[in-house]
Amino acid sequence: MSPRLYSAVALSLLALPAAARAQAQDGQPDAPDLHDRVVVTSSALRTLEADALQHIDVVTIDEIQDGFAGSLGDTLAALPGVSTTFFGPAAGRPVVRGLGGERTLVLSNGVGLIDASAVSPDHAVSSEGLEAERIDILRGSSALAYGGSAISGVVNVFDGTIPDSAPDGWTGRAYLGGESAADSVAAAASATGGAGPLVITGRFSVRHAEDYAIPGFAESARFRELEEAEEAEHEAEEEDHDEDHDEDEEHEHEEEEAEAYGKVPNSGYDFRSGAIGASLTGDWGFFGATVKRFESEYGLAGHSHAHEHEHEHEEGEDEDHEEEEDDLHAALEAAGVQEVPYIDMEQTRVETRGEFVLPFAAFDALRVSGAWADYAHTEFEAPGFPGTVFDSEGWEARAELVQAAQGGWTGASGAQVLDKDFSATGEEALSPPTTTQSVGLFTVQRYDAGPWGLEGGARWDSTTVDTPSLSRDFDAVSLSLGGFLRPASGLFVGVTAAHTERAPGDLELFANGPHAATSQFEVGDATLTTEKALTLEGIVRYDAGWIETEAALWGADYDGFIFLADTGLEEDGLPVFQQTQADASLWGAELGASAHLFAAGPWDIDADASVEYVHGTVKSGPDLPRLPPLSTTLGLEALRGDALALRAELVSAAAQTRTYPGELKTDPYNLVNLQATWRPMTDADLRVIAGVRNIFNEEARVHTSYLKDILPLPGRSVRLALAAGF
Repeated sequence: MSPRLYSAVALSLLALPAAARAQAQDGQPDAPDLHDRVVVTSSALRTLEADALQHIDVVTIDEIQDGFAGSLGDTLAALPGVSTTFFGPAAGRPVVRGLGGERTLVLSNGVGLIDASAVSPDHAVSSEGLEAERIDILRGSSALAYGGSAISGVVNVFDGTIPDSAPDGWTGRAYLGGESAADSVAAAASATGGAGPLVITGRFSVRHAEDYAIPGFAESARFRELEEAEEAEHEAEEEDHDEDHDEDEEHEHEEEEAEAYGKVPNSGYDFRSGAIGASLTGDWGFFGATVKRFESEYGLAGHSHAHEHEHEHEEGEDEDHEEEEDDLHAALEAAGVQEVPYIDMEQTRVETRGEFVLPFAAFDALRVSGAWADYAHTEFEAPGFPGTVFDSEGWEARAELVQAAQGGWTGASGAQVLDKDFSATGEEALSPPTTTQSVGLFTVQRYDAGPWGLEGGARWDSTTVDTPSLSRDFDAVSLSLGGFLRPASGLFVGVTAAHTERAPGDLELFANGPHAATSQFEVGDATLTTEKALTLEGIVRYDAGWIETEAALWGADYDGFIFLADTGLEEDGLPVFQQTQADASLWGAELGASAHLFAAGPWDIDADASVEYVHGTVKSGPDLPRLPPLSTTLGLEALRGDALALRAELVSAAAQTRTYPGELKTDPYNLVNLQATWRPMTDADLRVIAGVRNIFNEEARVHTSYLKDILPLPGRSVRLALAAGF
């Protein structure tokens, strides 16, 4: 079956509301009551997931553990409208609706991470999915309360390190699992308890992996063909050199170009994180604080290739830079050390969070949150040979005043403040030291009359980005307005229009240097203006009990979309990419359905399907780079009560042929996954998870990755895990 046919099957499931209504009338269960639905904690309005005006996902701890795939981006990539930057198994940041980096905010307990993961795709996110109790993914205008930097979406990780209520005695959770593709092991544990109003919690997680296995060559067929053509051209240019020199060059080239096959070298990692937190709780609300520590070391798979490719083109172009490279290689050779680039990362973070019940008629509660973080990572060329050092230190605070519900009217208003210092020193110091300060004011309001309702929001941000020699100030205003209908039981229809503005980030303004992670020489533009987007989103959601369907269609028209454009020039042997602005448009869809098909004795047979698509172009210009292709997931489950769940899953991605100039096309793939989840004891929270991913060992490449043509996804991998709670 082709990816288009898979998509057609999934779409046909979405056309079942009429059948669902008939089945419900013939004895199937009705749509669940409100108390069975999930509250979206990341929403300022604490909206029920089933009543959200945009497509929102709330991922529970069981779902995180069942689908755990390493990095935060890779673990969430199975959700509709979410992809990953996949810079190897260690560094994968979420991409929402085709856009990542500065346009997708990753939060911890509602506050920014203050790390460097948005700066470059080889920088890992300083938040571990295994420590999360739940993860909220907000898309489009549902993220308006978090500012224009969330112009694409928000990924909010709640780790429970600041308890909001007192548990009944001590509670805890533990996870231990491993996979064969990289001989990886992951473990996490948490415990929460206390006495009276004082609640204490602690948690930790560790992850370790060796180099991961792949079905064939690390380099794609298209990339190998391109390299062969470049090598032929290089050899033709060297025909005038003397024979001895040619032999030396050929020998060096053979050593440099040894192709990885079967495994990706230098792709292993070690991650460690832990936290201790405490809260005071009572009828008045709660307030608490936590201290977190995050450490990691991971290989930069593909990074050495970038250096080799760079060195090929440097000859005769930049003698100073070539001498620096020669000095480094000479030092490594003299020390008897092999060049194995890796990152050593650490962050110390302090968070506070609280919610206070207010004794006023007009207001119910005051929510506050804040964080201070000190982050640093060093990019080593080899052990003992540090290169570029990235530092990010700052704090962020947020407060929300929640209105008392009156006659269907709810709302929340607040303020947010950020102060962050960022610096990079060394060979790949892309920008001068910068200080970013911002203040935001926002309000979100909703009126729910039952059969219909309205929702809107507004936010104003003032941002200043300073360097030692230049300062830029930006004012941004974002507005949204939407309406919804409930024309029948279980049916929800909504439409939202929004105007969103985003201030350019520090690197977009002031970058000026080589970036080996992307094989580009990046140049910022200090004259960039605020990026503006006009978006329109419609959603249809139907829940008949035995079947649930949701379809979201959205479009965004950008005025002054900021992106890196190829200048056609070279610097330090790398192509020069300049930050520029142009009008652009994106549109896409996310469709999903799940249904109970039938019962066969003690087994219930369920099916689910999802489809996602994003298309974007620079107006009167090329397609935008690294947009995910049409993707489909089909699942079939057999459930024996709560004791045993068997799942077969097909993940299909179509070919991506709409590419930015210089970007290679990506082939389609179909991955088959099998998983069994067994609860051996009905009176204990214990789950055994076993499965096989990519069972047919197919080559698959993620088009949203900068390294898609030299880093495929892992091959066949057997997984076994234990998850327990008490």
